[in-house]
Amino acid sequence: MTTLTVYMKPGCHLCRDAADLLRRLGPEFGFDFREVDITTDPRLLEEYGELIPVVELDGRPLLAAPFGEASARKILPRALREVRSTRFGAEGGGVAVPRGDPEHPSR
Repeated sequence: MTTLTVYMKPGCHLCRDAADLLRRLGPEFGFDFREVDITTDPRLLEEYGELIPVVELDGRPLLAAPFGEASARKILPRALREVRSTRFGAEGGGVAVPRGDPEHPSR
């Protein structure tokens, strides 16, 4: 399953809202997420500071505060498709053979 990273910090109501939203959308879009508290790492605190919550997929930022369900529904499907197609090819899952390929008549 694809895992998103949500950078957040304690007491951030936008972060809680983002986590609740992702918890609801996860089963629909087939992703899981992990929460990372930026206050535990000075580098993350400096990088994300007041931008939180920030949602990343494979190290690429997808969403940053403020965002809502409409934005998430618009951005997540495409980003998830791209990552999954890249991973599928990179893991040696095979290459799709077009129908009617003369080298593979049964397909």
